[in-house]
Amino acid sequence: MHDLFTGISAQNYVSGGILQIPYFWHWIDPNPRHEIVFSENSTKLIKLKPPDEFSKYKSYADIDRTPCLYLSDLLSDEPKYYHEQCSEFYTFGWCSEREMAFNTLVELFGYKSKIKQEEIHTWTAVLTKFKNTKDETVIINRI
Repeated sequence: MHDLFTGISAQNYVSGGILQIPYFWHWIDPNPRHEIVFSENSTKLIKLKPPDEFSKYKSYADIDRTPCLYLSDLLSDEPKYYHEQCSEFYTFGWCSEREMAFNTLVELFGYKSKIKQEEIHTWTAVLTKFKNTKDETVIINRI
């Protein structure tokens, strides 16, 4: 399931995983998300007011992509976004946003998981239990 979301590197505009979701850094200057265009009206996200639930952000481009936003965009009928470096795409994010969405899905499948951070990178640990006739083994998988 992680192969749906994962990328091949943490570089701007690189698409990866089965769904080819592009990677976009956040909270850097210049912020590459400020050049993303909302496909529906060809307006840059930096010029769009965020939805009410994200009102603390300056613009739509500045929103931290929560699992609800990340996954609902992913499941939209048509690609919602465009960037000249990666054409049209459904959703986007950097490692922490991808891992939050992945973590949400893992837990919906009944597994326990936790997002971990090492330096500036995040990853998911999934607790997996295996049973045999004598005992139970617990393995924490780093994904």
